[in-house]
Amino acid sequence: LATRPILQQDGAPSHRSKVASTYLAQVTSFTVLQGWPPRSPDLNPIENLWAWLVCRLRRERHKPKTADELKDAVNVLLRSSECAVVVKSLCDSFRARLQQCVANEGAHIGK
Repeated sequence: LATRPILQQDGAPSHRSKVASTYLAQVTSFTVLQGWPPRSPDLNPIENLWAWLVCRLRRERHKPKTADELKDAVNVLLRSSECAVVVKSLCDSFRARLQQCVANEGAHIGK
């Protein structure tokens, strides 16, 4: 049984735009999550991974100066064992973050 991809939206203005709403009404190949908490970065591991990447890139001795250098630096980091540890930690901590978000009634869970 094939499952449909799930689209997560966090209520950002671009997600609620007329263009986006019209498009989503026409596309039936995926499920749109309704009622996602407004502070969903706590529940979205990719947001935390991006934050880690930005922090890690800022610590680099040789800062990327072009888009290609930035792309290469991000790819190196994404393939690193350090990144694998970060991803595992984000996945392992998901249940606790979800429980905290529910306890906070959707409010940001903080650090």
